[in-house]
Amino acid sequence: MFKFRFRYFLFCFCIMFLYFGMIGIAAAAPYYSYIYDFWENPVPAPKPYFPEAIVSGPDLGIDEFDNPQDIHVCQNNNIYIVDSGNNRIIMMNQEMELKKIYDSFLNDNSQDIFNNPNGVFTINNLMYVADTGNNRIVVLNINNNGLEKILGPPETDVEGLIPKDFVFRPLKIGITSDQRIYVISRGVYDGLMQFTPEGAFLGYVGAPRVSPDPIDYLWSQIATQEQRRRMSLYLPIQYSNLDIDDIGFVYATALEVENAIKKINPAGVDILRREGFHPPMGDYGSTLEDDEGNLIFPPSRFIDIVAREYGIYSALDSNRGRVFTYDHNGNLLYVFGMRGNQKGLFELPRAIEVLDKKIIVLDSRANQITVFSPTNYARYIHQGIEFFRNGLYDDSRIMWENVLRKNVNFDMAYTGIGRAYLYTDNHEESLFYFRNGQNRKDYSRALERYRSELILDNFTLIIYIIISILFLLTIVLKFKLFMLIENKLEKLTAISSSDHKLQNKAPKRYLNKLYRIVKSLFFSLKLIFHPVGGFWDLKQEKKGGIISAIIILIMVNLTYIWVRQYTGFIFNPRDLRDLNIIIEFISVLLPFGLWCLVSWSLTTLMEGKGSPGEIFTATSYGLVPLIVINLPVIILSHGFTLQESPFYYLFISTAILWSGLLIFTGTMVIHDYDVSKTIFTIIGTIMGIGFVLFIGLLVFSIYTQITSFIYDIYIEVILRL
Repeated sequence: MFKFRFRYFLFCFCIMFLYFGMIGIAAAAPYYSYIYDFWENPVPAPKPYFPEAIVSGPDLGIDEFDNPQDIHVCQNNNIYIVDSGNNRIIMMNQEMELKKIYDSFLNDNSQDIFNNPNGVFTINNLMYVADTGNNRIVVLNINNNGLEKILGPPETDVEGLIPKDFVFRPLKIGITSDQRIYVISRGVYDGLMQFTPEGAFLGYVGAPRVSPDPIDYLWSQIATQEQRRRMSLYLPIQYSNLDIDDIGFVYATALEVENAIKKINPAGVDILRREGFHPPMGDYGSTLEDDEGNLIFPPSRFIDIVAREYGIYSALDSNRGRVFTYDHNGNLLYVFGMRGNQKGLFELPRAIEVLDKKIIVLDSRANQITVFSPTNYARYIHQGIEFFRNGLYDDSRIMWENVLRKNVNFDMAYTGIGRAYLYTDNHEESLFYFRNGQNRKDYSRALERYRSELILDNFTLIIYIIISILFLLTIVLKFKLFMLIENKLEKLTAISSSDHKLQNKAPKRYLNKLYRIVKSLFFSLKLIFHPVGGFWDLKQEKKGGIISAIIILIMVNLTYIWVRQYTGFIFNPRDLRDLNIIIEFISVLLPFGLWCLVSWSLTTLMEGKGSPGEIFTATSYGLVPLIVINLPVIILSHGFTLQESPFYYLFISTAILWSGLLIFTGTMVIHDYDVSKTIFTIIGTIMGIGFVLFIGLLVFSIYTQITSFIYDIYIEVILRL
């Protein structure tokens, strides 16, 4: 009995421990995490990191930090903090224990101090400090705090690169394994400054390009010199921070530029891969403003970056207080963090570093650093990438499957599983996961291999099918089966004008009408190949009809919907969940109706001989190529790869151009115009459609304002009464 009670008590204790433990963990991470899907919609995601510890000056037994500006983790996992306001460098070990303070050094037998340092970097037991206030870079020996050298400002007027009034104010430093020194200097807009180990200036690398607005550029060409002087200068954006990866590439962040993250090779070329759904730029979407025009959620602004293993990198967003992590292809892996004053939030994040698997963020306003530990969710992601890069595809697949169990919305997990299947020659399985992961590039590769397998496995059957189709075509053409069927239908549906009993038989009469509709639809297939004679027969011989034109128009609408819904995955980037059949029908019927209405109105004034019914019928028949070409293309698109995409777009373009040519010919024949008058009519029709749309939008806007005004009056009367 005692053992049973003890086990029961132990079980309850464990349950309570786990429950309150989970509450503690949830409370320790007050931010939310998310990722973006293929259509830039944020979707929830598990938290990849939880705040583990917060370290401030008093926690280390020293004065509080004052506006710290940079943090660096060296190869032996020692941590260096640039305490700018206190003009010192703090060194800690990986257990967050104080090891040393660098606040002065011996320079020419006299004690020297830092003045507002902003950056630090260590390599080969040397510490490079960006001593901004003293316009220099100080190089100290980490072991004995001895001065190794001082790198002063570069010589002015060096090949015209450095102006004579240049002031060297280094902010951030990065050194490669071959001792090339990269410096971000305040007021420098030409890129990163590059120096030799001895401090000789080599030039600028990675200068961001600026694209001025075309209208402003045109105005600058015609403006006077006085107006040009008043115009704002188009200056490249200044870099905010940099980091060096294991093989010597420079990762840098630029302020207020679309491509805010760059990966610069030794030649100064940006080689960052932006092959994800969207370029690495932080948050997407518009920003919100309050009533006074102040930004509530300003756009992302990367202030620092850290290069990690296997091409992964994490960037720090100072505006929104978030950490964005991307893989080597630019795919977003996870997001965490937020602005605030609670534990795990940032008041003004300034720098980011990685300590083993942990992430450290420096807060310059809160004067502290926050250490984040990865969750199993983040570990699975990193292990999935690691296993794949090392050729362990089955292990990688298992890790990505673990990720999917925690986040079914993570497209990258589907891609990871698909690539594991692809590299183990399971092409059919890889297609399923690439499709769910919206990865069209890898889907195309898998489709090409899977298609080759199907052809090789069913080669004999394919040959038999082709021979059978050719045999049937030969029989049809030799015995003229279509003409025989047509003659038979004419006899069956013929009604003698003198036989009133046959005319009164409803089945016979309806069969006759149905045959005429079918015949007019078949006539539309002849018309698209012989447009001039076809439209003449349509007008003079009445070989077409309103009913068949309506059927063609309905088929065009259905084809348009089928194209959006059933086109092959590679060529269909639309979100099928947003498909609205009513809107799709309106998107076809509205321009079609406006074309017919405006064309009739204009041709009436220009002595056109076509009636409204003839315009409607001719325009409908002119859209037949959209049906004839697009329907087979829908089927073919499921077998095309990205390399064969020119054929797909050639078919689509052919359908549009063919229909446009038919509508042009139909307008010319129906109204008995020449070519020049037809061109003028079509241009006038298009302009008229634009005018009608403008008037419609104006009327709708006025109607909205009037109804809003009436509603406000109604609310005011109700409240006062």
